[in-house]
Amino acid sequence: MVLTCLSRAGIAAMGLTLLWMAFVAPEHLELQHAAFRADADSPKIPMASALTERAAAKRAPPPPQAAAKRTFRVIVADLKAKNHPWFLSFERLPEDFRPVMHWMSYAGDTMGAKARRPTAQEMAGYDFWFFHAYPFSFREYLSPGSMPRHVMVNHMPPTAEFTQKSTLMLLANSEGLAFVPRMYSLPVDRLAGDIPEGLRYLVAKNRGHRGVKLMPVDKVLLMKEGLAQTFIERPLLVDGAKFDMGSYVLLLGGGEQGATATLRILVFDEISLRFCAQDYPGAGKEPSAEELLTAPPGALFVDDRFRSFWNLPSLRPNRGLGARRALREAIGRERMATIDRNVAANAVAVAAAALRRQAARMAEYPRSGQHFWELVRMDNTVDADLKVHTVEINMSPNMVSYQSPGQADGDDVTWRRRLMDATLRAVAAWARGGSEAEARVLPPGASDGEAFREVE
Repeated sequence: MVLTCLSRAGIAAMGLTLLWMAFVAPEHLELQHAAFRADADSPKIPMASALTERAAAKRAPPPPQAAAKRTFRVIVADLKAKNHPWFLSFERLPEDFRPVMHWMSYAGDTMGAKARRPTAQEMAGYDFWFFHAYPFSFREYLSPGSMPRHVMVNHMPPTAEFTQKSTLMLLANSEGLAFVPRMYSLPVDRLAGDIPEGLRYLVAKNRGHRGVKLMPVDKVLLMKEGLAQTFIERPLLVDGAKFDMGSYVLLLGGGEQGATATLRILVFDEISLRFCAQDYPGAGKEPSAEELLTAPPGALFVDDRFRSFWNLPSLRPNRGLGARRALREAIGRERMATIDRNVAANAVAVAAAALRRQAARMAEYPRSGQHFWELVRMDNTVDADLKVHTVEINMSPNMVSYQSPGQADGDDVTWRRRLMDATLRAVAAWARGGSEAEARVLPPGASDGEAFREVE
């Protein structure tokens, strides 16, 4: 081979040549090329200056790389379907959540047997614990003494105070939350002061909240069992129809162990909107007692055969804007802003009342409220004076799209996907201690956007 025939001197000469080509020649050639291409229209750069700058650039350390965002390991503990919208939302956000464990698929029997519960050690391998059901009976995971410091979970102790109708009724009665329609357990005694004077009607139902009907108070007093609730007599109507409105509220915990727990309250910038299947009695005028009491339940109460907002003549032209904006265009921006403020005030009042009852318990956890976040849906009705009445607050609100029979031509999927993705992004930013910009949270008073709005 040729290389074996070279003398030591020849090899040394070749080495020097190679060193010159690698280090000196590029600088020399580059300076010559720079001098050649300079003309009357380009700035004249002294060759010595160019050499100094180039050498300094070679010696300078590389620019710092942006710190990688922390990703969170997720276990979805009790959702049976792997194509459930929440699981799919986690999978759409790998920059925030990775890996995502679907426990029921991992531990469940392929023949449909019930999956075993994960052990505390298995749970501790994940940062985010996601449960559909309220999980605090699992004391081996979620008691103050057993919960790992690094873990965050999508439920919190205070929400048990208001996410059942019976507990919401007790909280409202004890805390004076007048915007929650009063509920009574039957039988009741008017003479004992259970029902205020002047009340003409009550909504009667069984304890499963079925069989709903409007009845005169005197007849309700004869009932031996069931529930009764105050009836909102002057509801706000759109195209002659009564509606209910679902507002999505995100609660983010804060505080340190032994210190008072705190809550941040955020309201999503879209709503669910359902209209009664039939028009409200009275044909645009205040209905008589007879018209109210003989009206079909589908004209007074939203049921499974509700009308979606895009089926209302006043809202249909703006169905592409979403439910809240279509309603705003129909009733006016100022009236919608008043409703928004009242929804936010109700959310703050309920959360503050529940936190007062549970703050001491939350402070026992290793990081107090920083372990906990939760998304709830407030079901509201609005009266003609724009007062918002919170009828119910739902834990783990349904994210599976629903279209009532015969109600086509609307999109009930896309906005729910945006809601879930916005929720998880906000929660990931909260868990990292990130900014509102990262979480896509609008400050109070900001203009509309597909995001959560911070409540003052």
